[in-house]
Amino acid sequence: MHLAAPPTLTVMATSHVYSGDADPQHNAALDGLCFVDIPWMLTAHQNVTHGRVDALARLYAMGIDAYRLLPRLTGLANNPGGYYPGQTGGLSVDQVGRIQRQLRSIVSVMAARSFPPNDAIFQS
Repeated sequence: MHLAAPPTLTVMATSHVYSGDADPQHNAALDGLCFVDIPWMLTAHQNVTHGRVDALARLYAMGIDAYRLLPRLTGLANNPGGYYPGQTGGLSVDQVGRIQRQLRSIVSVMAARSFPPNDAIFQS
């Protein structure tokens, strides 16, 4: 008698599991874990923050998006389906004028590999 292998269990978590440290040895415990986070945390932003990752990194990314989005607001509002690939996710303006953010659905962490490039973050 041949038994089928048990299905693979997908383990999901919040973005709190990833500190932003890109060191593969530090992230070995995250191998195979799935979570969602902003592109800023998943790319090489350490050059801008001088290699330090702190609790305010996500807030810093939101400030960058606010600064860069301001001159684009009118264009996004007048263009349904308009999209800006920000540091906190894909940004758009809805019919009421609210800014909407879309993250990549799930990022699978492999300790020995790097994260996908920033432009791949927004592909669903």
